[in-house]
Amino acid sequence: MAIVVAVRPGHHNASPLALAGELAEVLGEPVVAAAVVVVSPGVPSPLRDGMSDEDYFDLIAEAAMAEARDVLGDALTATLAFGARSVRAGLLDVLERRGGTHLVLGSADRGEHGRTRIGDVASGLLHAAAVPVHIAPVGYARAYSEHPIRRVTVAFGPGDGSRQALEYGAVLADRIDSMLRAISFFVRDTGSGSLYTSQGYAAQISQAWHEQMQVTVDEAVRGIANLGLPSRFITTEFGDGPTWRAAIDAIDWAPGEVLVVGSRSRGGPLRTFLGSRAVEILHHAPVPVTVLPS
Repeated sequence: MAIVVAVRPGHHNASPLALAGELAEVLGEPVVAAAVVVVSPGVPSPLRDGMSDEDYFDLIAEAAMAEARDVLGDALTATLAFGARSVRAGLLDVLERRGGTHLVLGSADRGEHGRTRIGDVASGLLHAAAVPVHIAPVGYARAYSEHPIRRVTVAFGPGDGSRQALEYGAVLADRIDSMLRAISFFVRDTGSGSLYTSQGYAAQISQAWHEQMQVTVDEAVRGIANLGLPSRFITTEFGDGPTWRAAIDAIDWAPGEVLVVGSRSRGGPLRTFLGSRAVEILHHAPVPVTVLPS
């Protein structure tokens, strides 16, 4: 049982390592740092001449593993550098072999500072992992305090695993002694051809949305109590704007916060299937995001 954090050889990994360190502290679980070296069959490397596979992979990941040891300290219980046909396949294998309970990833390099951004590797893992996947924003820094995660926020919308996310958020907030809140977003495109070209009409629709979502959230909170889950629900807040970025920025975000996002259930094996709302949130969130499997 361990938190698996992906480190990338040849890159700075401070952000995912910082998030993994915070999770290890509040959850009381050890961390395994995994560096996957993509191996192309039949393509030789001058660095590899006369070296074993193990020594070769260790050499490639040496700097990344040193960074992991420096950031995580005693929380780091193992470092793994190995070859695989893809980063996705390698990390999924580590999760299975090590009994991984969580997977921590960084945002794509092209992402905006302070925002999450999903790259191709992360996208593939979000659709394949059977455990919660945590994504650190670009430039995320660890909060060295007695309570590094002070609030759990749950993105709540129609479907997309919102009730499951609220249940998970309630259990997590209780476990780490944090506050809990639900947020819901209303995005109104006021451009040409939009139903909301009239600002007055947009305001009416927004108000109706708020009222509907408040009722839905209240029902979900009562469901948590009926299941015997801890109820630490504090408040519901609404982000309203002409774009997803504006709606998300309308919410007050604080240091020491994580955002929980649910996923769609499509039957079959336990996997993550993101809806369009979840994808938009992932591309603009200003705090670490936890994506749940369906």
